[in-house]
Amino acid sequence: MLLTWLLACGPSKKEPGDLILTHEALEFGDVPVGTWKTMQFGAENLGPGSAELLSATIFEGDDSQWSIEREGADLLAAGEFIIFSLTFEPTIRGDQSARLQLRTDQVDDPTLYVDLFANAAASLDDVDGDGFAPSDGDCNDGDPDIHPAAEELCNGIDDDCSGSLPEEEEDRDYDGLRYCEGDCDDDDNDVYPGAEEICDDKDNDCDGMTPDRRDDDGDGYTFCDGDCDDDEAAVWPWAEEICDDKDNDCDDEIDEVDEDRDGVTICSGDCDDMDPDAWPVFVDRYGDNKKADGTLDAPFADVATAVEHLDEICRTVRLTVGTHNVSLIWTEGLVRLEGMGSFPDDVLLQTNGGAGDRILDASGGQVEVANLTIFDADVSGNGGAIYAENTDVALEEVILIANTATGAGGAVWMSGGSLSLNDCDLQENVSGTNGGAIALTDVALTDIDSLYLKNQSELSGGALWMSGGSAAISTGRVWKNLAGADGGGIYLSGLSDSVLSNLWIHGNTAVSEGGGVLLGAGGVLINSTLLDNTALSGGGVSAQGDAAVWSSIVGYSTGGGILGGSSTTIAYSLLYGNDSYDLSTTGTETESLIEPLLLTDYVGTEDPSDADIVPAEGSPAIDSGPTEGGPLSDWQDTDGTANDRGYTGGPGAP
Repeated sequence: MLLTWLLACGPSKKEPGDLILTHEALEFGDVPVGTWKTMQFGAENLGPGSAELLSATIFEGDDSQWSIEREGADLLAAGEFIIFSLTFEPTIRGDQSARLQLRTDQVDDPTLYVDLFANAAASLDDVDGDGFAPSDGDCNDGDPDIHPAAEELCNGIDDDCSGSLPEEEEDRDYDGLRYCEGDCDDDDNDVYPGAEEICDDKDNDCDGMTPDRRDDDGDGYTFCDGDCDDDEAAVWPWAEEICDDKDNDCDDEIDEVDEDRDGVTICSGDCDDMDPDAWPVFVDRYGDNKKADGTLDAPFADVATAVEHLDEICRTVRLTVGTHNVSLIWTEGLVRLEGMGSFPDDVLLQTNGGAGDRILDASGGQVEVANLTIFDADVSGNGGAIYAENTDVALEEVILIANTATGAGGAVWMSGGSLSLNDCDLQENVSGTNGGAIALTDVALTDIDSLYLKNQSELSGGALWMSGGSAAISTGRVWKNLAGADGGGIYLSGLSDSVLSNLWIHGNTAVSEGGGVLLGAGGVLINSTLLDNTALSGGGVSAQGDAAVWSSIVGYSTGGGILGGSSTTIAYSLLYGNDSYDLSTTGTETESLIEPLLLTDYVGTEDPSDADIVPAEGSPAIDSGPTEGGPLSDWQDTDGTANDRGYTGGPGAP
């Protein structure tokens, strides 16, 4: 009975629920990025008992783009239902899918699933304001320069959103440049603008030329044949090495001309490169005489020691760049002092500083000085820097500046012998008597292409004073010198022969006669230009005795143009603008003119530069000089035309 009661009266079994979904899958279709779409489905309890929803979660998808909400209680009695709202809000384009999982308390089927599908379509928003949204085909809505209507640029970007790059924008050979940027072969990474030309028979740098076999300098060798400078015809493999600061034979050495293998090249001063026993002696002020042998590697420290070790053949002392103290006494034989710089002012000579010291004191023999500067000598007596008697002196590309003598010759004094000047500068030298720069007695002077500038003498010859001997002076410039008596620029008197030709004599002053030149008897001034010179008389030229002035220009002088005597000859000269009178002579005059000079660019303030004051078009100086007679047998200009008056005319013109 008890068992029967227990079976009849015990707890009854719970009736199950039956939770059924209205959809097992949802298709959202196209949903533009930046928008959203919501779809609903339901779950109904069709069982006799209750059913409880334990959880609803998104998985197997990007839950940042899917969200779920529900309406109704989680515990559903029989016949009750719950509504789910699913929202898809895409952030990236493309097909998207996810799965909704519903966990219940159902015994037979506790987990239910809903499959979710959508296509995140192009956005409808025009973020970059270029008039196109992604839905309109804008493939980069963050850049207003990129849209379907944009112009395709050469930048490697799909500017017009066509979905592909034009072929010319590709960099197929990965050399960093595209065809549209000038890469003339985008399949070869050795070829692009700016590439180094190499010997491969290609236009490597895309300049339209293939230089591998081009010989620009016409020396018979191309870059690919080993020509290390194809712009220089003197440079090619196996060319003869010469002294020109170039690697002529392309062996990576410059000016290594040493035929006799004595360790000294021609270019460093070997005077006989076929004789291994002939070489110059080198001087460096920082050398060590105790260890020196006079070679370039072990130079002497001073000129005096170097001279003691002069080679019997070469007879040359070469001085390194810098300042050297020199006081050389010379009596016989030949000695040559030569600067090793690129320019004369790279090597400077000054005295040892003792009273009466000079750079050179010579009484015989031969002295040559080249490519250096002599400065600041100051002596009591004659010859501030150079004093020479019966010596042959040659100066080549030498600067003599700021030297002083209480006597004659602020820089140079000589008696007897000869003096040769070639392309020298004599500036700001001062003499207490005659010859601000140079004073010569009974010396044979040859002077080519020298400059005399701002020298001064207390008496005559502001730049140059000569008495006796002979002079041949040509293609030089005599500027702004001052004499306390005669010959502001040049004073020549008592010479057996003197010819001055193609000189530009400018702005010199003499207190008495001959502002530019005092030309002694027998002297000749040919094809020269004298401007702005000043003297009490003969402001341009004072010509004495039977001196002659031919085919020259004398202008703007103070104190008259030319002063001459009864035997003076003035021929084919052009005078203009000289104050008070132009020509004051009782001598002969042949076809001289007093007309405007018409000189190119002349304003009266010129400096002694490389610019030439030449006759301008229409000047009476052009082609109007002599054709025959006088001191020359041939008067033609260097271009073959008739003689132009002035320093740019005649066969010896600079």
